[in-house]
Amino acid sequence: MSTKKGPPDSLEKIRNNIGSGKLKNVLVFTGDQDYLVDQALAEIKDGVLGSGAGNNFNLYYGDSPSADEILGDARTYSMFSDKKVVCVRSADMLSKNDLTAIVGYIDTASESCYLVLIFGEGKKHGLKNTKKAGVYDFSLKKADPGAAAIEQARKHGFKLGRKAAGTLVSLVGDNLQDLSNEIAKLSLYCEGAEEITEETVVSLTKKSTHGDVFALINAVSARDRSRALRALTELEEEGEEPLSILGRIAWRFRLMWRAKELSDRKMSRADITKELGMSSGAYYYLSEDMKKFSGDEIKNVIHLLAEYDKKLKLSYVPRSHTMSTLVLELCAK
Repeated sequence: MSTKKGPPDSLEKIRNNIGSGKLKNVLVFTGDQDYLVDQALAEIKDGVLGSGAGNNFNLYYGDSPSADEILGDARTYSMFSDKKVVCVRSADMLSKNDLTAIVGYIDTASESCYLVLIFGEGKKHGLKNTKKAGVYDFSLKKADPGAAAIEQARKHGFKLGRKAAGTLVSLVGDNLQDLSNEIAKLSLYCEGAEEITEETVVSLTKKSTHGDVFALINAVSARDRSRALRALTELEEEGEEPLSILGRIAWRFRLMWRAKELSDRKMSRADITKELGMSSGAYYYLSEDMKKFSGDEIKNVIHLLAEYDKKLKLSYVPRSHTMSTLVLELCAK
């Protein structure tokens, strides 16, 4: 019996539209998966510009230019090619007047330019006229992280079962970039084998990323500032990016919040693990984390992490300083 294929995701739609020549000249990206956004942008640069990407790609950030500058660039023909790509990251930082001007541009967009508007995580684009634009959502709901992990393992020549993939997501988080990096590490340890098992995921991943993040969470829960800063420093010295560290902490607290909600509804441990898509072993570590925080504390931490995520992405302050400030604030709560 053949399996009916579901609708293509946003990245696949981008590829199909490039291949068929149906890519719109104004593109709107939303969602929480920066990894997929970056992949889509790379596909556009490669598919539209080819080897001339460097000279025909201009990048702006929404908190600095005006619509006049952006649209002036979009309307100007490139000296080096018949096509160009103008990208605006953090487009949600543009003023209402600038967004209105961009909406007006959509109807008469230059056919020689692809204007890509990337809105920040969790931000809706709010554009009233997008019929002639291509709107793509790169959210978790559109991208199954477990399936993405399985696909990444396949690319490395390994089989990763659904249960093992779920455990990996529970330990690493739902950020596809982090999952891709972790699969690459696991593939090195599993060289010569055919499958990355759940036991391998738990033993190796627990020792690396989750173990370090757990040490940081444990120090924060004890309100031990020196130990928390030391754990943060160790993560940074191992080459972990600040946004990745924050993302894993946020994922852990979101899981704790969801698990606590299910527990308050008197669901059994087996039903909770099934709902969360994790093994009983992975849930054990999660439940140990949950004991250290009340429901209100978890909620406050999630809000604080969202604020610092924005600071890391938009502030010019060194990210290591921002993360240190976050850790001190978490310990003070």
